[in-house]
Amino acid sequence: SIPKSVLASELGTRQETLSRLFAKLRKTGVLKVQGKQILIENPVILRKLFEENLSRPVPGGDR
Repeated sequence: SIPKSVLASELGTRQETLSRLFAKLRKTGVLKVQGKQILIENPVILRKLFEENLSRPVPGGDR
């Protein structure tokens, strides 16, 4: 078990941003939240979203 604040910190984001991301992923059927557990319902879509985001340039990354 890992607190959301710690997970957000490890991912380099804020807890609020992580909560919004989880909400979007729940709506698309990628994950399901059961109590304090997060279940990945569709790893194929999750991987596709991850790979698509990796190919995007990072804002301010060329400094």
